[in-house]
Amino acid sequence: MKLAFSVEVVRRRPVAFTLPEIMVAMTIFALVVSGTLVGFITGLKYFQITRPKLTASEDARKTLDYLVNDVRTANKVLVGTIDIPSSKFTPVTNGQLQLSTALEIWPNTNAVAVIHYYWDSSTGELKRMNNFDTAQTLLNWVRNKGPTNAIIDNATFSFTKEDFQGNILRADADRYIIGVQMQFTQLESGVDNLYDYYQLNTKISRRIF
Repeated sequence: MKLAFSVEVVRRRPVAFTLPEIMVAMTIFALVVSGTLVGFITGLKYFQITRPKLTASEDARKTLDYLVNDVRTANKVLVGTIDIPSSKFTPVTNGQLQLSTALEIWPNTNAVAVIHYYWDSSTGELKRMNNFDTAQTLLNWVRNKGPTNAIIDNATFSFTKEDFQGNILRADADRYIIGVQMQFTQLESGVDNLYDYYQLNTKISRRIF
């Protein structure tokens, strides 16, 4: 007895996405890409906003580190003016307010090895210099309106020598506090002629040896 078998070949049609399915997939993909781009661009904008502030904070901290270390370990600190071309520092005379735009710091009793902090009127920068050598820029865009009648009128930058109550001295003394007041600016990233203004006020006490 013979058994007969028959084989039927079933051909399936090629599987493909329908037009509505493709449109839905493309819409979802576009939404995902758009959300990613919006998040990335927003992050860049926030970075541009915060970068000047972070830079200003970093520069201010660096400046204070130098100032605090130099003043606290100094043998003597003088307030006055400085003439870079002639390498000459002129302290404020007794009887006048101990207030000006430059400091001369004596690390020891040697008058040759001195440190100067001064406001450079030609560049608007706060600079630090050892022994009238190459100056190091600490802060850019430091604002100042200059001294008027021995007082910096509406000043945005000054060094002062004060007593423990915060009164500006008119004569040199053994015990004093160095006051620092300054304002400086930072250009906003990506924005022309738009600046952020920052103010730094501090008091530094010299160690008594």
